[in-house]
Amino acid sequence: MGLPLVLAQQSPLAGSSSVPPLPSPPFLAHHFLESPATVAGTFAILGALLFFILERRGKATYGIAAGGLLVLLGAATVLLACSIETTRETLAARTREIIALVARRDSAAVAPALAPDVSLAVLGVPFRWDRERLLRAVEERLAGDLAIKEHSVTSTSATLDGPDLARTQARIRVNLEAFGMPTSSWWRLTWRHDPDGPWRIIAIEALQIDAVSQSMVAGEAGR
Repeated sequence: MGLPLVLAQQSPLAGSSSVPPLPSPPFLAHHFLESPATVAGTFAILGALLFFILERRGKATYGIAAGGLLVLLGAATVLLACSIETTRETLAARTREIIALVARRDSAAVAPALAPDVSLAVLGVPFRWDRERLLRAVEERLAGDLAIKEHSVTSTSATLDGPDLARTQARIRVNLEAFGMPTSSWWRLTWRHDPDGPWRIIAIEALQIDAVSQSMVAGEAGR
């Protein structure tokens, strides 16, 4: 992932994003296990509304019981979501971790996450880089003036394409030592779950890099 991050800094101009999002997660799993704020808030509002209605009818005791139950259901939803980490959440978090490792040029820590047959494509151009060449790029391309001074992951999403196949997508902002202006890029990682092992990356794709065109990276693909 090192080379396109460097290329992204060759121009201060920022391009507009046209990267399509990943498919939305299942509604129930997302709102009950991954993002419970909407469900919990709905339970709390309904609880308060029910209490108000019953209290106005002179049934405050019933209102407290019914409203309190709904509030407790909302709290239970939050607790459930906090106690369970879905595969999508795990892979999204792992994606952010790997980006941080690349930014620190820690190729040894990145290596276990890459499958032996991992591939790289930049703006649709396939690179003839194997796993070892990718790891060397992390060390060699992000050194000196091209070292990443700071980075942030401004968006992360994940989708499951099957029991053993998944994709994550992230938008990254980087600022190199030699440049004062940050720039953004979009990346997609394809993951495969080995039967007797962890999830590993089998494909790395740079989907968009600000101010970088396909012709700019074509010459690097065969090196």
